[in-house]
Amino acid sequence: MITFDWIQDPLSVMKYMGQIQALAAQLKNVKTCDVPRALLEFFFAAACTSGHVVLALDEDLLGVVGMATLVPIRKLTGFEGMIHDFVVTEQRVAPDKRRDIQQQLMDVLIAKAKLLEMETLYAESLIQIGETRIVRRQRERIWIDLTR
Repeated sequence: MITFDWIQDPLSVMKYMGQIQALAAQLKNVKTCDVPRALLEFFFAAACTSGHVVLALDEDLLGVVGMATLVPIRKLTGFEGMIHDFVVTEQRVAPDKRRDIQQQLMDVLIAKAKLLEMETLYAESLIQIGETRIVRRQRERIWIDLTR
């Protein structure tokens, strides 16, 4: 069973830091093997204090199988969010289950964005997002209208 936890206390998930480091290594343009673990822990802790980091935890596999960061942005034109660090493990999970986790993680991000009353959600290089209404697509970037 997969559970999704919005992390506010990074110390509560330090036991998973090795798995988080492995997930971060899957992200584009990230070479976590070159980043000392202490520095990764520092950046992860800083991101968690905002309460906008979500981890997908698999009770059967006893660990982190996905994560994402929701970054709120207040602008003159409105309140929107950006999704960063969206990744689901390529190891230990069958491809069909991986797609399910990706969809569930996206649903959790959209629900949080709506709860925060964001008007638009912006993301790069996301997986298929099912029922979500994409307003605009430009190269690999997508905009999702949350007001509809």
